[in-house]
Amino acid sequence: MAEHAGTTFDELLQLVQLLPIGVLTFRADGTIGMHNAMASRALMPVAGDPAPDNIFFALRHLCPELAETIAAFQPLAGTVMDQRRIDSRAGPKKATLSFSVTRMNRLTYMGVIRDISRLTDMTAFAFAGSDLLIDVDAEGTIGWAAGAFGPLLDIAPRSVVGRPLSDLIAPRDREALAKTLLTGRRGRMAPTVLRLANPHETRCVVAGLTLEGPDRRFFVTIGR
Repeated sequence: MAEHAGTTFDELLQLVQLLPIGVLTFRADGTIGMHNAMASRALMPVAGDPAPDNIFFALRHLCPELAETIAAFQPLAGTVMDQRRIDSRAGPKKATLSFSVTRMNRLTYMGVIRDISRLTDMTAFAFAGSDLLIDVDAEGTIGWAAGAFGPLLDIAPRSVVGRPLSDLIAPRDREALAKTLLTGRRGRMAPTVLRLANPHETRCVVAGLTLEGPDRRFFVTIGR
């Protein structure tokens, strides 16, 4: 029985090492404990150290608020930092990481590091032809947003998260938006000219793509 439990634990450690994301644990003083190969690989170019042993030191320039955020977090478990973007450069190579921290218990924190450099490049490419990028669920609720919300709607992108996509569209065009979303359920939302919910009712082209998966979502672009 003990041998079986040991084998299972070894297999779990092997699985962690093979994960396509970086996973590490650290103490309240930043001392890194367990970490997989992807975590080391992700931290090396941003930390400037082949084997950083303290997460606060490794990210002292790129995420300077980390130690203070950890110290201020009172609950004994829960999300401390969610998908903090970290931009760095190692020589000619640019690296963009997403860093999340969860407090596991009184003494231990877990960090998850994802390399989102390719996604960032794709987002920049998408912005070349649009002003707003919006992720919408099957009910039409915004889950993520970025772009020129200030110039176009005089609001911040984060303020629209959790609101219906229709809130961004002029009332007289909301029925047309609903039809466009309906057609999008079959794969692609055809480009449609709609007016924004701003004083000038700016005319924009709304288009999108269905993201298949357990929870159907739409990736919507809005461009003038």
